[in-house]
Amino acid sequence: MAASMNPKSERKHIGVIGCGAIGLSLTHLLCKSGHDCTVLTRDDSQQTFTVLTPDGKSETIATAQRVLKTLTTEDFDRFDLLIVPVKHYQLAPLLADIAHLLPQRLPLLLLQNGVGGDELIGKYLARNPRFVGITTDAVVKTGASCIKVNARGELLIGYSLVSESGNLSTENVGAQAHYQQMPSAMHGLIAAHPNAHWKANIAQYVYRKLAVNAVINPISARYRCKNGEIRNYPELLNGLKQEVFAIYTHLNLGLNISELNAYIDEVIALTAENYSSMYQDITHQRPSELDGILSSLLQKAAQENIQVPFMQSLFDDLQAEISAYLNA
Repeated sequence: MAASMNPKSERKHIGVIGCGAIGLSLTHLLCKSGHDCTVLTRDDSQQTFTVLTPDGKSETIATAQRVLKTLTTEDFDRFDLLIVPVKHYQLAPLLADIAHLLPQRLPLLLLQNGVGGDELIGKYLARNPRFVGITTDAVVKTGASCIKVNARGELLIGYSLVSESGNLSTENVGAQAHYQQMPSAMHGLIAAHPNAHWKANIAQYVYRKLAVNAVINPISARYRCKNGEIRNYPELLNGLKQEVFAIYTHLNLGLNISELNAYIDEVIALTAENYSSMYQDITHQRPSELDGILSSLLQKAAQENIQVPFMQSLFDDLQAEISAYLNA
């Protein structure tokens, strides 16, 4: 957190959806900072969550747990912030179950790849204070109730990109508002994370991460390879990057395409030995974030009449594979 920011660190009650690695990691940081957290789960199996820290320590995550289907509006009204760190394909059924229970004053923070989830929350909860965040924390699940933090990256937070009318913007809704006008629970989260920052221009960071995911994830999943090995398919790699850049140019995002190209190459190099989340999902025959990452880009390409044969081919091939095993 930047030293000039007021952490407003009074104790808050924060709800966290699910038992994913990022959600549990943030829960651990918030609890250590003195906040009350409740992990909201799909079943009633009470677990003791543990975290392996980068320095090799094992710590218990001191959090309460509740079953989502048992919660009422009164329960949600006790939260000062609701963190939603779920996969894109999990979001629609989640919102269908809980949106009608959420009080309009409850702020929500969505942590997710792509921009489709932000649009979806905007349709269900247009009047709620909505925020989006992206993180480069390297956190993995090592068991049903254990996570390992390999490294602390950044946590970047800004206002939702979707207006109350439901329109997605490439600029920030409410970006002119000052940091101090955020809900105090959000200040508490930013204070709890060692490298958290408020970004008035969060759109640029969201779309930058989307570009990385749109290039690395589908190629690595399609060819079952490590991130660094996608460089073995130079025609596809370069063609897909150029299609993403063409869409971004039409969207007038204000991103420097040359710098974005270099950033994608840097991420490929830094994560060369890693397997992307899409690769892992498809390898284990799970639902994937294919729609959340590529669908919005394909829709924008169609709207602007931009030809994207590499992207479309990857999407079609992967969608067919996913549908085959999910419907088997």
